[in-house]
Amino acid sequence: MKRVAVTGLGILSPVGNNLESCWSAVLNGVSGISKVTQINLEKQSVQIGGECKNFDPAPFFSNEKEARRNQRFVQLSVAAAKMAMQDANLELTDALKNETGVSIGVGVGGLSYLEEQIVTMQEKDPSRVSPFTIPGFIANMAAGITAMETGAKGPNICVTTACLMTKEKDL
Repeated sequence: MKRVAVTGLGILSPVGNNLESCWSAVLNGVSGISKVTQINLEKQSVQIGGECKNFDPAPFFSNEKEARRNQRFVQLSVAAAKMAMQDANLELTDALKNETGVSIGVGVGGLSYLEEQIVTMQEKDPSRVSPFTIPGFIANMAAGITAMETGAKGPNICVTTACLMTKEKDL
């Protein structure tokens, strides 16, 4: 049997933007489902979902420009990692930086940003497309930016997967 030690927790969720508020909401049966506000769903039949609300990424980045430059999935990754480090009382000293890696799972990167750039290309001009388009939506930016913002210089990986069908005997 393999063992895992969880030393720090960081969370952003539809029921709270930190461990304490999230845990309190869960214990009190608070639902995080509401009308979606961060994307336009007026033409969709379903307009409810769970989204992180009232999240300010600026305190988690080295400067406000970096916070604005990164897409939301990256902002959430950096914030959760920094909260987990704080919860674990982990300070990346020079001695630890090269030994500390980042592994983050991302389903999909910044698709809304990619969509914006495609619309810009189609409705305006290809020259108006941001030079940050590719880094703005690729999934591995979550792990890369998190490593840079935390100072982790060890192994860095972004795991991106989808549903996996297995045989019942494998379960």
